[in-house]
Amino acid sequence: MVSDEPHMTARHGIKTRTAFGTAFATASAIALLAGTASLIFAPAVDGQESILPPGFGGPEPKQKAEPKQKGEPKTKGPTRAEPKKSSEPKKTDEPRPASPSSAAGAGAAPRPVSPVSPADPAGSSVPPGPTMGAGAVAGASESTATHEAGAGDEFTRVRKYDLPSGSRRSLERIGPLTQAEGGLPADAFWGAGGNYLSILMDKTNAPLVSRWGSILLRRAMVSAVDTPTTINGADFVASRADLLLRMGEANAARELLQNVDPDKATPKLLHTALDIYMANADPGGLCPLVPRGLQIGKDARWDLARGMCTGLSGDASTAGVMIDRSARKPGLEPIDARLAEKILGASANGRRSVKIEWEGVKQLTPWRFGLATATAVEIPDNLFKTVGSDYRAWQTLAPMTSLNARVASAPYAAQIGVLSNNAYVDLVSAAFASDERDEKTTDEAQALRDAYVGATLGERMTAIRLLWANAEKSGDPYAGQVLTARAAARLPVTDEVGDDMGRLIASMLSAGLDTNAAAWARVAEEGSDAWALLAVGAPNPLNGVDAGAVDDFSGNDNSPNYLKSKIFLASLAGLGRIDQKEFASAASDLDMNISGKTAWAAAIGKAANDGQQGTVALLAAVGLQGDNWGKMNPMHLYHITAALRKVGLNAEARMIAAEAVARSG
Repeated sequence: MVSDEPHMTARHGIKTRTAFGTAFATASAIALLAGTASLIFAPAVDGQESILPPGFGGPEPKQKAEPKQKGEPKTKGPTRAEPKKSSEPKKTDEPRPASPSSAAGAGAAPRPVSPVSPADPAGSSVPPGPTMGAGAVAGASESTATHEAGAGDEFTRVRKYDLPSGSRRSLERIGPLTQAEGGLPADAFWGAGGNYLSILMDKTNAPLVSRWGSILLRRAMVSAVDTPTTINGADFVASRADLLLRMGEANAARELLQNVDPDKATPKLLHTALDIYMANADPGGLCPLVPRGLQIGKDARWDLARGMCTGLSGDASTAGVMIDRSARKPGLEPIDARLAEKILGASANGRRSVKIEWEGVKQLTPWRFGLATATAVEIPDNLFKTVGSDYRAWQTLAPMTSLNARVASAPYAAQIGVLSNNAYVDLVSAAFASDERDEKTTDEAQALRDAYVGATLGERMTAIRLLWANAEKSGDPYAGQVLTARAAARLPVTDEVGDDMGRLIASMLSAGLDTNAAAWARVAEEGSDAWALLAVGAPNPLNGVDAGAVDDFSGNDNSPNYLKSKIFLASLAGLGRIDQKEFASAASDLDMNISGKTAWAAAIGKAANDGQQGTVALLAAVGLQGDNWGKMNPMHLYHITAALRKVGLNAEARMIAAEAVARSG
């Protein structure tokens, strides 16, 4: 099986359930300057609208590839304004489908559901979030901050720590998830330029359209990988962490960030850290970085952070003066300083009563989200409409948020891959056990219980259909399938479920339960949705997948311009599950062409040929940008699945293909 669980272990202190065009255009320019191979994107084919950023649909540039240098280890900035990079030299859900390349995550399936990946060690739990003040990193840095302030300002004093050299962390290999624990190999980005990778990460729009694409990308970003020689290690971490943050993975981003000692932080890392700790509602986590932020950071929020940290250390009177003085600095709005005062009021000896008024606030930011969440200030729903689903995912992971609010945000987190099936079920169960549960949470929990243990097949199917219908009403239909994955896997294999068979199989595959799904092959009718999902998603290829069977499937396809059938056929070809002649015949019938060459197609093909698992995962994410499967280019699915299969990520390729078929029609 394939795991959709976050690959974090208890050793790391985590039990978490926790434009394309400009990206590639800039990356291509860097690659050309560096003499590296050409990259990137593809125009839409067959009349489909391209989801790639402007400028990435052109033909592949003809240029000479840079020779691969053995030993070269394998950095982002947010979509938010980013300070310039440091010039400091580098020192550098589920159970995953059965596949040697698939490392399982944390969480076991319910007993009646077989089998869960043996690499799934941690056990399910509701995603915990950060604890106030828990951000201090082992091995605090020495600070030489000389920021102007009063003589009594402890954050401006030069302080040194007698830290053994062996306790300091290297920037040459960074990431909490080793290969032994399910991460990608250390050389996953070997041979790729650091600036090129950093630009791809910085410019990739997230969250992605694909849940499984996000799960794979998360795994690549948190893996313990070698830093390319052409980039500062802290900047490389900043790009990876900020991409995770935009994906909604606040906990994973913070875990990665804490692998860099505070005194090695660059301006780019500091800028990213402000947003990451706020997304975790963890203002105390900023405190070890405050001296460095005041010294080289360019953001006025560091002055407010200094005041908050002074207050959290017990000196409320000095902290109040600092916050009052910082509130008048350019770049800050009144709400930003008021929320910092709220933190001070919640600290020991704070003695401040601060009322937060949201009237006139037009935009939610990580700073406002984090401080409001940390102090239990309710954020108006209209402000969540100004941001993406990543903020809802942050809310789902924040333990200080009410369980009802977390359950309400959970569909967003599940749909974009932040929340696994185990985590989603655990969260609903915890909310149901709470004395503060609301009516909606109660109804959902009761339906979920009936889906698992209803007395008859009819009762269980009625409950599953109710959960699907509720998800569709809320605008997150795929989240309903994620929630019911293990309930679907507990059902007896029978054609009595009728037309719901396809959705049941899609539900199982949304959580990586491919072995359970494959058992339905004996009752799935050729040409049906259920059959197509198993043809691309089952651990082993089905017999009889030929042009005639594809024609049967397309005959039932009601998607615009047969998009679903084209995605299905392209995925079969990428996975190597259809004969070349049969593919050519079926492609001709559908008037489909996947042979077009673009810079992106060339780039992901070259990375696959070079065995760069990390680069392939990143370029696959570039091809999966967007928020609508109806705009997906079938050619992208072909290149993505083929490249993943070539570098040994066959299970991930199958899950992405199955998701594409399930969600494109």
